[in-house]
Amino acid sequence: MWNRTPLALNRFGQLPIGAIVARGWLHEQLRLSADGLTGRLMEIWPDVGPDSGWLGGPGESWERGPYYTRGLLSLAYTLNDEALIRRVRPWIDWTLGSQRADGSFGPTDNDDWWARMPMLEALRWYHEATGDARVLPFMTGYFRYQLAQLPARPLEAWGRPRGGDNLASVLWLSNRCGEPFLLALADLLHGQTSDWIGELGGEGPPDEAFEFGHGVNRAMGFKEPALYFLRSADPRHLAALRRGWERLGAHHGQIQGMFSADEFLHGRGSTQGTELCAVVELLSSFATALTISGELWLADAIERIAYNALPAMLSADHRGHQYFALPNQVECTPGGRNFSVHHETDLLFGVAPGYGCCAANFHMAWPRLVNHLWLATRDGGLAALLFAPCEVSARVADGQTVSIREQTAYPFEETVRFTVRTRQPVAFPLSLRIPEWAAAWSVAVNGAPVPAERLPEDGRLRVVMRTWHDGDTLVLELPMRLRVSRWERGSIGVERGPLVYALRIGEAWRRVGGSEPFCDYEVHPTTPWNYGLLLDPHAPEQALRVERRAAASQPWEQDAAAVRLMAKAKRIPEWTVSNGMSGPIPEVGLAPPTPVEEVALIPYGCARLRISMFPLVR
Repeated sequence: MWNRTPLALNRFGQLPIGAIVARGWLHEQLRLSADGLTGRLMEIWPDVGPDSGWLGGPGESWERGPYYTRGLLSLAYTLNDEALIRRVRPWIDWTLGSQRADGSFGPTDNDDWWARMPMLEALRWYHEATGDARVLPFMTGYFRYQLAQLPARPLEAWGRPRGGDNLASVLWLSNRCGEPFLLALADLLHGQTSDWIGELGGEGPPDEAFEFGHGVNRAMGFKEPALYFLRSADPRHLAALRRGWERLGAHHGQIQGMFSADEFLHGRGSTQGTELCAVVELLSSFATALTISGELWLADAIERIAYNALPAMLSADHRGHQYFALPNQVECTPGGRNFSVHHETDLLFGVAPGYGCCAANFHMAWPRLVNHLWLATRDGGLAALLFAPCEVSARVADGQTVSIREQTAYPFEETVRFTVRTRQPVAFPLSLRIPEWAAAWSVAVNGAPVPAERLPEDGRLRVVMRTWHDGDTLVLELPMRLRVSRWERGSIGVERGPLVYALRIGEAWRRVGGSEPFCDYEVHPTTPWNYGLLLDPHAPEQALRVERRAAASQPWEQDAAAVRLMAKAKRIPEWTVSNGMSGPIPEVGLAPPTPVEEVALIPYGCARLRISMFPLVR
């Protein structure tokens, strides 16, 4: 949907839920979620059980019900799964039925503005999926209530840094109703929200005060400048996003594409944690900003996070998750680490380790990725900005519906094949992102190479404009060369395409709580982990051997990935465990008196135990 005047025009249009259907390994993530924690959490975790305050009961009545509703709903309608839809409907029906005469809604024992923001997002997605006529008047009534109440009871606590979530729903409704008061409310909300434009667009280290330094606040805050750009049309607001991301990376960036936040910003160290909620919320914020701005660095960041940080924090069967995760993670056991906020179970895999927010909130991550794989373009075309196996159906050009099947094992495979299905020939532009890491690439249509100079260029977006016939195929080749990145204490990371590679460490999972099949687990190493790599950082292909095989349906299991790298390494005896973590990374240039061994590097997302930041040895 395109913005209505006077809002600035978004660069891309988001397609409705259901227009993009996951295939292959990506579909398997959704099915595992449906059969795992997302589909079963109401039965095993009281915070979102039948007594929830968001179902009219006496239980938890703050953020957990709205978080869970949002994730369950996005999964249910992305899969078009009737059983999941039946599970989510009571949450929606109770919420819509809870509205009072003044427009307020939700549990009466909790009037926090923040708790309602994720539920408003759930209602937006529900309306997009179903067209339920109750939603628009419900939201109109609530926003009139907000406009009247906010001057005397402004956003505060969690709601102040997260006000962009509220703003998103107001602008969404404005595009559908055009009520002038909604734009006044948008300006009021922006004025009461933490100054993310000033903070992200500033200089020096990021502000570490609560509103800016809390990791999930910051992940959510990244969407606010892009959203308010729709009101201001000020390009400086979009520029603040890029500037803020670069500053954050310089001071707190980590190899898996995230920033440390355990729970507050905490440097670039190999044993500082990242919270799962921050992963999920940053993916969502960047997807929102990508649709608005079209800036392709956002797509690069989304793929790096989604294909590294996200799967590594979920058990392969989707029956457990971590609260915090570390780039170098050699055991997942209870106990205190050097986190800024500590819970005894932070590193365990389970139903609700750490604090319960992540148990309620992580469910939307994979569905949100699916729903942003394709976007509409203003000239009646479609754009593939993120790559994964899927199928999209959408109207193009003069309103004709086409479908495009995207066949690939990306991010493990270098080839992405698109097959067009259409009832009759139709002319429309098909836009493709060229990833930042792709030093070389090629496009062929129906087997005939298309020279780069014949593809209009818009930054790293290449446009194939032609009349498409039923069965036409386009093949995008993205050769994935090996690369080395630099990290703390002279350490290195090994990368290929959008994937980071980590040492494969044998894993022993020990049940420490819960009941089958939803248990809490410690994870202990069964093989050595204290290796340094023998390679030339300027020519890693000379030392690393790439081994390929067919991708498994669940490629994020430890031994299921389609690609692994074989490397020469030496053990470093003095590099040992300290306080349940790998000790400081040894300095560069060591020549330990240990034999050369061959070790396997697997994708970061496959490794629940790992070393991803390696010392170099001779």
